[in-house]
Amino acid sequence: SAARAGVATAIANQQEHFDMFGLQLGFRYETGALVADGRESPHRENPVRDFVPCLRSGARLPHAWVMRNGRRVSILDLVAGGELTLITGADGEAWAQAVGAPASRHVRTLIEGRDFSDSEGQWEAVREIGRGGAILVRPDQHVAWYACAPTSDAATQLSSAIAAVACP
Repeated sequence: SAARAGVATAIANQQEHFDMFGLQLGFRYETGALVADGRESPHRENPVRDFVPCLRSGARLPHAWVMRNGRRVSILDLVAGGELTLITGADGEAWAQAVGAPASRHVRTLIEGRDFSDSEGQWEAVREIGRGGAILVRPDQHVAWYACAPTSDAATQLSSAIAAVACP
């Protein structure tokens, strides 16, 4: 029993080397190819082990299961590998139309309700934007920019965000 206790203690002391979700998934870029939002990341007791998904510029896009073409997939699987992806809420048509502008032509667009559905409510629970909001995601699955609600000047805002991300 003493040997087992010693092994259990040794494993517990090394746990941080194996249980690193905060370090692996919780990393957030503060500068570079993003539009800074000035918001703090959520507090984590142990930044190496604790992962708290959040929608912040520079943070990894939060995971959620969604439905696309009759299949359950992660929202992360819908992010384009070689280009920016704009994910909008169900009322985000203005953002989708803004992608038609010349500065936005290399942006893949996904509209909730048209391109994927959130039947389990997981995406709604983590997206932190309203039905008219939008999230610009980099190919590495990190958030470049987001708007929580619709705006009357979607094309200008989106073009500015794309320019900031493309030429940091």
